[in-house]
Amino acid sequence: MPLGGSVTRVVIFCLTLAFSRRKFYWPSLDETQASVFEALEAALHYFAGSPKQLLVDNAHVFVSDASPERFTWNKHFLELCGHYGIEPRACQPGRPRTKGKVERPFFYLEQHFIKGNAWEHFGAFARALAAFTSDELDTLIHSTTGERPIDRFQTERALLTPLPAVPFIGTHEEMRKVSWDCLISFGGSRYSVPWPYAAKHVWLRTSQGLKLIVRNQSGEQIACHDLAAKKGSTNIDPTHYDGLRKAVPKTRVLLEEAFLGLFPEQAPFIEGLLIQQKNNALDHLRAILGLAEVYPREALAAAFVAAKEYNTYSHRFIRGLLEAGEWAPGDARPADPAGPNSLTVDLQVYQQILEAGR
Repeated sequence: MPLGGSVTRVVIFCLTLAFSRRKFYWPSLDETQASVFEALEAALHYFAGSPKQLLVDNAHVFVSDASPERFTWNKHFLELCGHYGIEPRACQPGRPRTKGKVERPFFYLEQHFIKGNAWEHFGAFARALAAFTSDELDTLIHSTTGERPIDRFQTERALLTPLPAVPFIGTHEEMRKVSWDCLISFGGSRYSVPWPYAAKHVWLRTSQGLKLIVRNQSGEQIACHDLAAKKGSTNIDPTHYDGLRKAVPKTRVLLEEAFLGLFPEQAPFIEGLLIQQKNNALDHLRAILGLAEVYPREALAAAFVAAKEYNTYSHRFIRGLLEAGEWAPGDARPADPAGPNSLTVDLQVYQQILEAGR
């Protein structure tokens, strides 16, 4: 369909309630198992309850083997059904009656909503689709029941199973550890999360092929980002750093004073930085002070020792060492014959960071 002046392939999922015939449509830019599960969960929350049974076609995300002799449900789909208290039912292969119930709703949508229309972007299309569903389909007299779906739903609503308090966490989520500077990696890019989750594990999940949803261990959404258009980008939400020190000194005197206030024994590091990064040393110093907001002091002190050893003074080098060090709150320092200010990172990692920093 036309989105923003170009033809875009959009996948639309549909769930129809059997008694009221109320429908729920969910658009996406992909049709992975994660997208199918997200569409189903969105429908259950839209109706504020789960049906006792769910009739699906024999797509692989639902059915691993559709042959009558060896019929097998997709185990991940069964996990989702179990979470919401649903009994799954599959269309019988070659039985047009049930197949038609699955496919017929899309014909009406194509003819009365999509055909001849265009939208500025995906978000505008999604909003228009939701409005079409509630304003037209919910109030249209159904040819079979002879009633409006929204009216019959008032009877059906009480028969739906209440939803569990926590969302389904399945194989389509990925667990990642947040770095000390409140960033997670996904798909070759980095995304920020609120600072209280630094060094903690979170769940990641894509949404509609457009967004990255981040949840904490309790299943609560803590961040949402547009997926990066290209790899290697860093996507920051400034509000994720609220609560950290916001004012970073701007002049050289104040920057050096703030740095030495945190690391009084690191005057040689400042000297090396001013010599090696004479054109933008203050930018490097500000970035390092920013790292000091989220990383342990002992980790930075160890990184400064490594910087002196390699004669490489830059915030990229320091950041690389910190990220490679796998620091976490309350970690016990490993015994190290090199002394208390050494950072236990493979020397090959040092070399990679060194080359990248230059």
